[in-house]
Amino acid sequence: MPRKPKYVVRLEADPRRQLARMVRSGEHPARALTQAHILLKADASDGAPAWSDEAIAAALDCGTRTGARVRKAFAGRP
Repeated sequence: MPRKPKYVVRLEADPRRQLARMVRSGEHPARALTQAHILLKADASDGAPAWSDEAIAAALDCGTRTGARVRKAFAGRP
């Protein structure tokens, strides 16, 4: 059973649109695109996917710790 993430990501409409546009364009460094994908999948807002770190890791071919670190970094932003 997946563990509940320690840091919950809740994106407002504007940042979600910006991240989606960033991913669609593909004109950013690979790390930035991976982080954008993680934040979009981890978003726990109403109607958002709210994937677990394990599901994100499997879908994006990255480690579970990567998802946890991106969540933590996002939560630390003002």
